[in-house]
Amino acid sequence: MRFASVTAAVVLIGACVCARAGTGPCKADQFHGLTCGEGPGAARVIEGTISPDKLLAFAWREPGKAPTEEPDMYQVESVILRLHDGRPLAISPGSYWDTGGMHANRYDFHAIWSPNSRFVVELLDFRWSTEALRLYSFNQHGTPVLSLDLKPIMELAVRRELRKTMKNEASYAFEIQGDNSGEPPRLSIDNDGMIRTRIEMQVPKEDLKTIYVDVLLQVSWRDGALHARPLRVRKSDEKN
Repeated sequence: MRFASVTAAVVLIGACVCARAGTGPCKADQFHGLTCGEGPGAARVIEGTISPDKLLAFAWREPGKAPTEEPDMYQVESVILRLHDGRPLAISPGSYWDTGGMHANRYDFHAIWSPNSRFVVELLDFRWSTEALRLYSFNQHGTPVLSLDLKPIMELAVRRELRKTMKNEASYAFEIQGDNSGEPPRLSIDNDGMIRTRIEMQVPKEDLKTIYVDVLLQVSWRDGALHARPLRVRKSDEKN
């Protein structure tokens, strides 16, 4: 099977974005987490998302409120920032939040880093489906952060494979295995941009057999943008 590569968009991090960000150096807060900045627009680091080199992390914020308050879910932003000064490197619409005392209901958030901290996959799950699957690349100092939406690439490849043997694949929800079960997500990315994952396809609230699909996907740079190409998509007979 051959797949077309999909080109990334550059995440814009110009002065206008940083100027309105109420972030600052990340410091311990009363809930044993990290908060970057003070007051409205400050960001709170999401637990478990710090990069292997301890320099970057994902955080959430609502520009008009402090991260100690319950946010308007339609105003939440997902931010990748530097821990030492809180400077945002990439900002995208978000859904997950956690004040330390309250958190988003039924959402799970994960950051899957490459060992060298050059790549990270942002993974957001809601109940039975993966809602967001974004790749970020930190290439060289001073170059823009690159971003690629992996979900349409991966989901299309999986559904094309299922259509070979079934007619009702559209009824099945797409989810990274383990993402919402309390287990670590079955997804990894290495230093060369090779992504390995297992997809769990199920029909919510229906007594139908869950389908597992293994995916191997290669990320590459070309012409200043990210591309992703599925190398292998294969149904698996077992959960583990």
